[in-house]
Amino acid sequence: MALDYYLSLGLDTPMINFNGSLTHIPEQRWEFENNVTLDKRYLLKILELKDTFQMDFIASEFRKKCFITMDHLDRISPMLFGVEKITDDMTMDQSKINTNPNALLMQTRLSDKMALAESMREYFNYEIEVDSWGGPLNILECSPKGVNKAYALEYLLNVMNCSTQDLIAFGDEHNDTEMLELAGTGFAMKNASPVLLPFADQQLTLSNEEDGVAKKLEELFL
Repeated sequence: MALDYYLSLGLDTPMINFNGSLTHIPEQRWEFENNVTLDKRYLLKILELKDTFQMDFIASEFRKKCFITMDHLDRISPMLFGVEKITDDMTMDQSKINTNPNALLMQTRLSDKMALAESMREYFNYEIEVDSWGGPLNILECSPKGVNKAYALEYLLNVMNCSTQDLIAFGDEHNDTEMLELAGTGFAMKNASPVLLPFADQQLTLSNEEDGVAKKLEELFL
């Protein structure tokens, strides 16, 4: 899904995916590509505990593919994965868990996804990152330890010989906190989670659906 937007905009600059696990220039080789993966043993353990964590689905995400548990197919939104339909070849099974994924995406039936995220971090002795996004959806994402959007942006700033004062960031979810804290100027969207607001320099008066990012960029640069 991110790639579709990237290509439609005619971009040729680095892109960050999987909450910071992959920094690359799509469709080409780039000497500064940074690809961080999550040890697959965490995936295997979370699969064992999927009923305890009340997971609707668990998905292992890679650069060009993902595999999803299908126990509750009716609760999986294809839009989350940038496809029109969840197909059989996307089914997760043990034979496909042979390489480390970039990240894990999960949806839980538990009402407090933030409490579950903390419980999972504690269960794994804080060896992995577990954060949330998805607005009203109970979405959690697992990343390698220390990896988030700020991690990837710091990497890019170093590659491009820039400072955090050169960085403008926009966010709306829990997993944007480190990024807004890092940025020289951080904007929270109108629809941002209240958790994010203390990390923002300013909250915009427009939401994602109202083209808030585009209109702020026009104001700043055009």
